[in-house]
Amino acid sequence: MTTFNINEADGRDGKRELYSRMISFYRDQLQKFYQLGIGNKTEFRVTVTETLINVTKKRLNHFIGMRRRLIRRLD
Repeated sequence: MTTFNINEADGRDGKRELYSRMISFYRDQLQKFYQLGIGNKTEFRVTVTETLINVTKKRLNHFIGMRRRLIRRLD
């Protein structure tokens, strides 16, 4: 399991790296949920539901937007 340390996200490069890691994490989670299918359980015994998939998509889009805004500020 990947861990994230917010204290390591100093400066723009650190934040960009943090956002990229979070995006990768949520993409991996979505892929896992789709592979398992609705109604099945994860390795942590969490049942995959449409709500879980939708919330994960929302978090993924949130971090994609945060990274885009940060990159725009760098330009």
